[in-house]
Amino acid sequence: MPYEYLELDPKWLIFETAVDGTFVRAFGPRILARSACHQELIALGIDVSKSLKPSYTASVYEQAMKVLKKQLFASNTDEAAYRAMGAETCAGFYRTLVGSALAKIQPLIGPDRMLTRLPNSITNSSNFMRAEVEKRAPRDYKLHVWGTNTPWYVAGAVDYAVNQAGVKATVSVEDLGRFEAWYGIKW
Repeated sequence: MPYEYLELDPKWLIFETAVDGTFVRAFGPRILARSACHQELIALGIDVSKSLKPSYTASVYEQAMKVLKKQLFASNTDEAAYRAMGAETCAGFYRTLVGSALAKIQPLIGPDRMLTRLPNSITNSSNFMRAEVEKRAPRDYKLHVWGTNTPWYVAGAVDYAVNQAGVKATVSVEDLGRFEAWYGIKW
C-alpha cells in the first residue's frame, strides 16, 4: 500500500519514554555496534549512550526512524522494516520493569480488555496522537490512529501487544489518510 510521508508540525513532540523504548531498549545495542548508525542519530540529537531529553520533535523522531530503517533494515521494504521496528519496540517495553509486570497479567485480562486500553498507550507517547478502538464483532476490532507517518510501525507494535494477551492475532492496515491509519485486528 503506497504511502506519502508528510511534513510534521514542529510543535508535535514525542516523549522520552517512546524514544527510550525504540532507540535504547529495542535497538540500543545494535545502534552502538554500528558506528555509522550511532553517529547519524547523534547528528539528529539522539545519543543512546547518554541520558535522553524529556521530549523530541516528531520530525527528529521520524528522521531517526528512517536512520534505523536504512542502517538496520536496508534489505526490507518500508512496510516490513517498520512492522519489525514496531514489534521490536513493543518487545523492548516488555523487558522493562512495568512491561514485565504487564506481560504477566495481560494473558489474564485477555485481548478484549487490553484493546480497550490501547488508545491510552498510543496517545501517551506524544502531545498530538489520538487513537480510538471499536469492536466490530467477537475477535474483530477496528483501531483508528491519528498522528502517524509510519502506519506499519504502529501495526507491528499493536500486533506484538495483542499477541501478548494470549491470542494469535493479525493486524492489517485497512486504510490510510493524512497522518492517520485504520487497522483491522482479528484473532
